[in-house]
Amino acid sequence: MSALSLAQRLLVKIAEISERSDVIVHQQSGSWSGPLGKWASKLPADMMAFYEECNGLLFRYAFADKPDEWHGLELLALDSDGKKVIDTYRRAFRIPRQSAKRFPEYFFQDDAVDKDAQVLFFYGSDDAWGILMIGEGEAASFHHWDNDGFVRFCEPTFTKLIERLMDRGFAHTALYSDSHPDTDAVVARLQRPAPPRPTFEITVNSREALDAAALRRDSLAAQRADDQERLLKALGEGKGLKGLSDADRLARLVAAFPTNPPDDALAVKLVRATGYRGSDPTLAKARFFELFPYSDEPLVQLELTLKTLESRIPVQTQDETLTRALHGVPGLKVTEGFPGDPLLIRALYLNRWRNFWTPFLRAELVKSWGKAKRPAPSFRVVLRAPQAEGLEAGKTYTSFGLPGVEGRVEPA
Repeated sequence: MSALSLAQRLLVKIAEISERSDVIVHQQSGSWSGPLGKWASKLPADMMAFYEECNGLLFRYAFADKPDEWHGLELLALDSDGKKVIDTYRRAFRIPRQSAKRFPEYFFQDDAVDKDAQVLFFYGSDDAWGILMIGEGEAASFHHWDNDGFVRFCEPTFTKLIERLMDRGFAHTALYSDSHPDTDAVVARLQRPAPPRPTFEITVNSREALDAAALRRDSLAAQRADDQERLLKALGEGKGLKGLSDADRLARLVAAFPTNPPDDALAVKLVRATGYRGSDPTLAKARFFELFPYSDEPLVQLELTLKTLESRIPVQTQDETLTRALHGVPGLKVTEGFPGDPLLIRALYLNRWRNFWTPFLRAELVKSWGKAKRPAPSFRVVLRAPQAEGLEAGKTYTSFGLPGVEGRVEPA
């Protein structure tokens, strides 16, 4: 299992804090989009790698018994022009990367920074305090700035800066150079275990055994009529199709379809008949076996209702939320086999990371999410039997998975 990147470690830390029942998430923003190639020569390699995965992020939280406090971080995003920076939460431009002499007059005390030095304000609020990157590339260093114009060295590398934030629980005093009682209090509080916050109830409406042949029949039945005809032609059964009823056409297709895994050439030919347009034959073959599985292992079909409980974190209405919710039920095995650290299921919106893994052989939305504040959609899913262990018809399970990750949270 490969080690988590710096950006992933940061998001995991945010998720761990957000899951605690003694925490209120005040605000959060998602990562900005856009190519960052023009920044490559200006940033240290570790900072560039981080920003390519997480381009800006705001996260603010408090403990429930001290709701007026604000801890967290505010990383400004980088614009694709290689100069401007963006407040991802307020959707506003901030001071661009430029020489110190071009900063507002109030910004620096005399001789605090060489006037010709290139300065990037990328962390904090430029009307109060923040972190500056002075210099560029591997020669850059990181400095604390306050609104009295004083600048002091903070960290030699971007990685150490982010690690300090994580180690200190994003306390609002986390980047003070010396120890601080507020920081110590936050670290001590986070070190004390707190129960996770219940977020979903998952009810198993039905459970039935299934096999791969039934899954293939369902997949064939789901194909459009013209695709069914193309499949029949690819199988050499293209004669006499005109005038066939839908039921007769499907019956002929099921009878003609291979009962054993076809060779590579036929698999690619068949998946292209369904409209698949990918040019890579290996991927085409993989797509065929996703659509038309062949397996001797026992399978299970479940119908599940996902009821959202009270939460300030908005629910992301997609299949991935169901995966995260099932992952958040203690003792279940649904997400066993995930190709990576399971922490990522808890903390990342995987599709944004181009990770399209799913535990389901098939997933269908039976009842839509709707527009309710606390939606309760229903799904019909197919799992391998070992993954469905512990999920029993008629039972309801409490999940502690986050309703949304890497998303936007508005202040209360």
